[in-house]
Amino acid sequence: MSSHPLKAHNVQKNKEMGPKRVFGRDLTNQSQQSRNANVAQKRGSKPSKANKDEDDAKKDDAEQMEKVKVVVVEPVDEDGDDEMSDRSYSEDVTPEPALMPWDEAESTDDLYVAEYAEEIMKSLKQQEEGNSLGDFMETQKDINTRMRVVLVDWLVEVHRKFKLSRATYFLAINMVDRFLATKTTERTKLQLLGCTCLWIASKYHEIYAPEMDDFVYISDNAFSTEQLTQMEVEVLKALSFELTVPTALNYAERYCKISSHYLKKEREMKIIADLIMYCSEHCVITYGLCQKAPSLVGAACFVYSCLSTKVFTLKQMEEGLEDVIGYSLQDLTPTMKELDAAVKNAKRSKHKALFKKYCSAKHSNIGKLNFARLNISFLE
Repeated sequence: MSSHPLKAHNVQKNKEMGPKRVFGRDLTNQSQQSRNANVAQKRGSKPSKANKDEDDAKKDDAEQMEKVKVVVVEPVDEDGDDEMSDRSYSEDVTPEPALMPWDEAESTDDLYVAEYAEEIMKSLKQQEEGNSLGDFMETQKDINTRMRVVLVDWLVEVHRKFKLSRATYFLAINMVDRFLATKTTERTKLQLLGCTCLWIASKYHEIYAPEMDDFVYISDNAFSTEQLTQMEVEVLKALSFELTVPTALNYAERYCKISSHYLKKEREMKIIADLIMYCSEHCVITYGLCQKAPSLVGAACFVYSCLSTKVFTLKQMEEGLEDVIGYSLQDLTPTMKELDAAVKNAKRSKHKALFKKYCSAKHSNIGKLNFARLNISFLE
């Protein structure tokens, strides 16, 4: 069998190039010295005068080095002596923070950063202080709260159509509300505003964001790509490019982790987590709840979901509730009453995009849950 011509060519080429070069070893000088030695051996002659002079120079250098005394400088510490062992570094080392019970299970997951979870939640809560929206629709003249509900309900369907992440949806609605709190908007541009905010949030959170043409198509050509670009600039300027903001999703995901710690079956963990998320998305749609602080809304969704399904008893919640979420049961009761009314009215509402979304096995059929039979005695 004949050899491969390309491989044979490479072998011949490698032979012509000589030995392979190794880091830290000078093969060029070695090959030159071996070549000189072979020539000298063949000729039977003595080493040249140049080589002899080089050997004499090396001997002289060696004799000179022996005469030089090497002085070793002993290290001196802060005390002035030469003992370095008496210095303690324990005060300079920051001890690892004590983990909460629900964070210990994720301590080996670098992406979860369990050591910083509590500090992250505190930072989010500090960030939302003084940034509540209040009744932001009061300043609008051409649109009202009902139009906002129609827009958000439609964005739920667009979000599902594009298969975007939850973080994209929550950030998009947050941007819509903050823009409406800053600038008055015409009703003809409300759909453009919603698509623009969803597009910006997609580019912020998604790996592959939808194209501009996708938003134009799904809006039935209600606006052009040029108008979408202009609105993007307008929105970002109005929001001062602040996109890293706390939302109800940050707290909902955190409280899903806490509730899972007290449950044993994976099915129960999934149901409670989906119920917390269902309540959180209702808070985004409901105008009265979207005005409140995200930490308050997230805490209300967590407590309402756990108490109404009897995952926790009222006594268990009252004991360590304020230490964990920062709100007492009395602080959360008014918000939970609004939340209870919102989820019970979902089946009768005209806007059922969110209700249909959660009437699937993917979301544990939470939408089909009979909320009238839940235990809400804690609200009385």
